[in-house]
Amino acid sequence: YGHSAAQAALSAQSGLKGLFFSRMHYQEYEKRKQDKELEFNWHSTAGEDTIFSSVLYQGYNAPTGFCFDSTCTDPPIVADPESPEYNHPERLTKFLEFLKEQAAHYRSGNIMLTMGGDFSYQNAHQYFANLDTLMKYVNLNSTEYGFEMVYSTPSRYMNAVKGAIGDSLAQRKEDFFPYADDSHSYWSGYYTSRPSLKGYVRDCNNVLQVCRQVEVLVGSPYCDADKLWLAMSVAQHHDAITGTSKKHVADDYFKRLAEGQTFCEGVINRGLEKLSGVGSGSLESCRLANESYCEVTSRAGNKSLTVVVYNARSVNRTEYIRIPLLSEKYELIDLTTNQHVQLTFVELNPALNRVNSEALPVEGVFKATLPALGYSS
Repeated sequence: YGHSAAQAALSAQSGLKGLFFSRMHYQEYEKRKQDKELEFNWHSTAGEDTIFSSVLYQGYNAPTGFCFDSTCTDPPIVADPESPEYNHPERLTKFLEFLKEQAAHYRSGNIMLTMGGDFSYQNAHQYFANLDTLMKYVNLNSTEYGFEMVYSTPSRYMNAVKGAIGDSLAQRKEDFFPYADDSHSYWSGYYTSRPSLKGYVRDCNNVLQVCRQVEVLVGSPYCDADKLWLAMSVAQHHDAITGTSKKHVADDYFKRLAEGQTFCEGVINRGLEKLSGVGSGSLESCRLANESYCEVTSRAGNKSLTVVVYNARSVNRTEYIRIPLLSEKYELIDLTTNQHVQLTFVELNPALNRVNSEALPVEGVFKATLPALGYSS
């Protein structure tokens, strides 16, 4: 939904040679169509990195009327003159009209004809059978029609374009923000939409990295972090992390992440129990600490508790830790030095009761000094 100028630099530095995309401000797109500048060299802001870029003519979708998947309603190509559904001449004529229209907006003598779309090729055999028929009859009369069709790749297409007009490609340096597909449709609301999902994805990434680290530290032979890793991977979809999905889809992202987080928290807790030597099954996570609620401390009464704080970073750090508590009748001891640690109590903000009616009345705040990739208790 737009491209930052850094995209050119990152793509070029990653070793990519070409970039193909379709989402461009509708006014710039129309201007580039008119000027035959839908293909250009895109430079990073600093101008040190450059990547060949091509704007797709009609997204990655098939031309209107030529989707041959089982989910489409476009008629297939029937080339048998004896068939009552024979439609080859008129279908071929319409197809050639589209090719000529697209070719009129590109300068190299090559065009990329995309034949796909979301969820396409559920019936790949049917799709390719129709494509083969189209290509056959275009190529049989290629001299007359002025087109020769081949199955190709982005790399081959890019090399053909650069070989034909490489020295005269247009140049582009700016970003492609904001994206708009008409005068009243600017795609900028997603910068702030569904903030809770975006925040949760970020939090789950922290859990995922700790989960992986603890697996290595305890020498686990399993890949227990994969459940959360898969949920995090799905959450990177361009309608997930952007916050542009429908509510029931966003709810499913939350569900998958929560299930993966719960699984990983079990891995982390069991791993830290092994590393720290505390009793098996004794560690639990306070997932709702941001709502001043912790199930562990809420049922502890006046019993003593062991708090284990893990540092996932590769450097030593000092952090203030907040733990929701039932009362102020606690003192804190560093189990490494056996020294008392200052514990400050902060009363609950009454507004939090509107968020969670079970919020605990006070929070204990203390400063924890944590070793790199290690823990304190």
